[in-house]
Amino acid sequence: MKRIITLLSAVITAVLMVFLPVSAADSAGNVRDDYGILSSAELAKLNEIAASVSDQYGVGTYIRVVNGTEGMNIESYAEYLYNAEDMGLGAERDGILLIIDMKDHYYDIAAYGSTANQQFTDYRKDQMAKNFLEDLSSGYYYNAFRTFLEDCDYYLRTEVIIYKPTPRTVSDYAGFFAFPPIAALITVLLQRRRNKTRGIRTTAEAYIPQGGVNLTNMIDMYLYREVHRAPIPKVEVSSGGGHETGHTTINSHGFSHHSGKF
Repeated sequence: MKRIITLLSAVITAVLMVFLPVSAADSAGNVRDDYGILSSAELAKLNEIAASVSDQYGVGTYIRVVNGTEGMNIESYAEYLYNAEDMGLGAERDGILLIIDMKDHYYDIAAYGSTANQQFTDYRKDQMAKNFLEDLSSGYYYNAFRTFLEDCDYYLRTEVIIYKPTPRTVSDYAGFFAFPPIAALITVLLQRRRNKTRGIRTTAEAYIPQGGVNLTNMIDMYLYREVHRAPIPKVEVSSGGGHETGHTTINSHGFSHHSGKF
């Protein structure tokens, strides 16, 4: 009997040793590095920050470092991982994922859920990428990922500013309508004053200089000319100007993305 118990204990221990690494990988936390670019201390700190942000705002915050995307493009692979690992918090599985493909050097920021898509607009995801890309491209991976997590915290606690032009009323255009008539009236009065004479002349002698008129030069004067005009193409100016538009482009799967190379 004692030998049977010992044998069963050995079997159970062996099974646990086989499956424990898998379980550890599955519960690796918010930040996982499958490529090995982070030290254990860096990984632990990033996980601590990501877990704190996730718990505070109810929006899961994740980073995944992978070696290839199994033939998918980076955005499709981000969605695949998000769903396969059941990421996100709450009923709508709100979350944001930064995925880094070290094989082909692509990155993607993917947001899912109404709160995440509201807070991480197209403009904000673009700004977040600009903030971490220099460190990411230079190999300062810990700094890049920490910047991303700090931006997640900042944008989750910062209200989205929707830039809308101020609606104009009729009174705003009153000056435009009033100015032309006033300017025309002033011009007429000035011309009238300038051309006013001291009385009505019935003959033209007063306008002829003494000694008469002596024509010494002849000038050809052209009464008409032909002018060809070509329109100058308008230059499209971006309306961004540093303003948040509050717009998020969400695909048919409920995800919004910002991706690129590093």
